Amino acid sequence: METCMLCGLARYSMVNELAEKDYLVELKYDGERALAHTKGVFDFELFNRRGRNISVQFPEIVEAIRKWLPPNCMVDGEIVAGNLERGGDFQTLQKRTHLQDKFKISLLSKTAPATYIVFDVLKWIGQDLTNLPLEERLEKLKERSCNRPMCFNTIKDGWSYVQTKECEGLILKRKGSHYSYSRSDNWLKLKDIKKLIVEVVQTEITIKGGFKLYCENGIKVACGKRENFEHIKELLGAGLKPLVEIAYLETTEKDNLRQPVFSRIIGGKANV
Repeated sequence: METCMLCGLARYSMVNELAEKDYLVELKYDGERALAHTKGVFDFELFNRRGRNISVQFPEIVEAIRKWLPPNCMVDGEIVAGNLERGGDFQTLQKRTHLQDKFKISLLSKTAPATYIVFDVLKWIGQDLTNLPLEERLEKLKERSCNRPMCFNTIKDGWSYVQTKECEGLILKRKGSHYSYSRSDNWLKLKDIKKLIVEVVQTEITIKGGFKLYCENGIKVACGKRENFEHIKELLGAGLKPLVEIAYLETTEKDNLRQPVFSRIIGGKANV
């Protein structure tokens, strides 16, 4: 079964190394990647990146796509809920992706409908387009009533928007590139990573041999390398307060950090 093309990773410090004229700059959406496939007039499938058919969970998207996508076509896109200007809200969408109750699915499809943002065209009326240049594939979407990503003239313009609106980041798509059903640097993911300095209050070696840090405000994060873990233990043993830097995407509705990752040790602070 085909799967969505995954993005390579980029940092804003790399931007000057990129030939900006070679990329399309789009807003990164915070939702669920999905391939939409029309096998016939009435035969429709919506698969997430793990290959699960989620057509039942999003009837409003199925209905909307059927109005503009011809039979025997496949497109790549993202299911998004919440504020589209900010790239959507993953927490809101997550409440729907595993729903099985038909009444709740029907109700939410009307009271809190999701949107399908179309990224690319993989097949068009039976013709495989993956080896065509990106711009030629996107030509198929002209004069079609589908939702397309927000675009920017430059990376700088897009990054300014991301920081102003507190979005997740940008997607940079190499012009003239082909589509691959795997990870590819033809699409680069540029995230707005936030950082926080916190105090470590306790350490733990997990059952599986991992190194976990328990920090102030209930923050838990894997430490990664043993040498960092041992250094933090030494600071605690010396009666100091270890300070570490945590990278994360955003703060959730419950004030938790989304996707926290240990970044580095700042040092040890004396108890006062």
